[in-house]
Amino acid sequence: MVNNLTLVTCLFDINRDALKSGFDRSFDHYTDCFRRLLATPLPMVIFCDHDVEDIVWQERSKKNTHVVHKTIDDLKAFPFHAQTNAIRTQNEWRTRSTWIHDSPQSQLELYNPLVMSKQFFLNDATIYNFFDTKYFLWIDAGISNTIGDPVQYLNDDFSQKISRHLRKMLYVCFPYDGKVEVHGFEKTAFNRFAGQETDRVARGGMFGGTAYAINQVNSIYYQLLGDTLNAGFMGTEENIFTLITYLYPELCHILWIESNGLIAKALEDIKSHELRQESGGVALYVLTYNLPEQFDLWIASCSDAFPDEFDSVAKYVINNSDDGSVKDEYTRLIETYGFKEFPFENIGICGGRQVAAEHFAESEHEYMIFFEDDMLLHAKPGACPAGFTTYHPHLFEKCIHILECEELDYLKLSFSEFYGNNHENWAWHNVPEKLRHEYFPPTDDGTSPRATVIKRTGSYRGLPYAVGEYHYCNWPILFNKKGNEKVFLKTRFEHKFEQTWMSHVMTLIKAGEVSPGALLASPVYHHRKFHYDGNKRRENEHS
Repeated sequence: MVNNLTLVTCLFDINRDALKSGFDRSFDHYTDCFRRLLATPLPMVIFCDHDVEDIVWQERSKKNTHVVHKTIDDLKAFPFHAQTNAIRTQNEWRTRSTWIHDSPQSQLELYNPLVMSKQFFLNDATIYNFFDTKYFLWIDAGISNTIGDPVQYLNDDFSQKISRHLRKMLYVCFPYDGKVEVHGFEKTAFNRFAGQETDRVARGGMFGGTAYAINQVNSIYYQLLGDTLNAGFMGTEENIFTLITYLYPELCHILWIESNGLIAKALEDIKSHELRQESGGVALYVLTYNLPEQFDLWIASCSDAFPDEFDSVAKYVINNSDDGSVKDEYTRLIETYGFKEFPFENIGICGGRQVAAEHFAESEHEYMIFFEDDMLLHAKPGACPAGFTTYHPHLFEKCIHILECEELDYLKLSFSEFYGNNHENWAWHNVPEKLRHEYFPPTDDGTSPRATVIKRTGSYRGLPYAVGEYHYCNWPILFNKKGNEKVFLKTRFEHKFEQTWMSHVMTLIKAGEVSPGALLASPVYHHRKFHYDGNKRRENEHS
């Protein structure tokens, strides 16, 4: 298995052994826990001073470890050091609850500057990305104090299993019903900042995401931290994480644990997830008919636009050809470029589309895209007829992120298509007459009732998109398993037509059962250079 996860942590001696009333812990206790964490085989970035670094190199290799030197003076340079220390010494804050006075955030000058710096340390690790990984996870240096041996969880298998939770910013949350305060933060003020009644807390011992997700949240975290402290309210880093889950739910993925707040529950849930035996990823399906020259043109467009992605994805050709003279040339192309062939004798375009859906459903692949061999990919930046850009690097990776983060069933990959674009909902032409006025009621302002209803727009790493009532069609669409099931398998049609699917899916969209989106970009274009006899064109095996 290829690891794609970096663990990030820190360890500093801030004199917690000087505390009393059960809050005291010796630094030796922390270093013992830290050594157990260091046994993980996963890459680690560690923020610490030179004394702690000596411990690091006793346990780990520089091949999978990077130390970032920080000192106590660096913690004192925390941008909100003055605010945290002003609040922690206030009698009103210390007496808000009986436990607060002797707590580390009350008694230790550097406790909150340290724990509130975790987000910033994690963000720094993503910027340098010392091990060139896609995902980053903060793990407290002393986490073995509550989870036992960290190696039972934090291994290569774990890095594969947790990745599905890290496409957004991952927070581990537990139910919390405090009425007076939340970690010292006055409850009514906390609700006010959250914009609603709060009933959960996000843990600070484990959190993370992609570099993009972490960078996106970092500025939000900084702003919220400054706003709350400058207003005189303070808890710990967990309060700010919790506010983010309420204020920016679209950026967050929550893993729930029990009310005792123990992170071990989340780790056990991740560990118990059944990992697919093959990575799956994206499968490309392409339909071709009697023209290996056109198939070769399609291959060239994909290879030119995304050579690395095209080489690595699973590739299937649904070969509808009924001309025996082209068999040898198809065989050469299929073997040269690593396709698996599904040979048929002209079961039609939609017949082939159904074959792709059924194979994908039974495969280990997580995502699929269906092409006809005249639907090519742009290899250079430009503009489509609707004015949208035509090339974005790392297209498949970005589209998967959008699909998952927006919880879509499918994502249309080209705003402009052969017969028009997605400003209008083409299902207007295909839904039953009795439903047309219900789905597309006349408007008072004179705008077209056929205009696509848009719920929201967004952008991921420069690739814009929209979520809305985007109709199904046979142009390239990114599907996940659940979307594929809803569109093609739950209801099956004997006579398969694009118009039938379009009408059926619009009914599902209006019922709230299917959630589509579309790129506000057009990386796909139509180009049929080589032509077959149009009289032989079929939609399905019947017609």
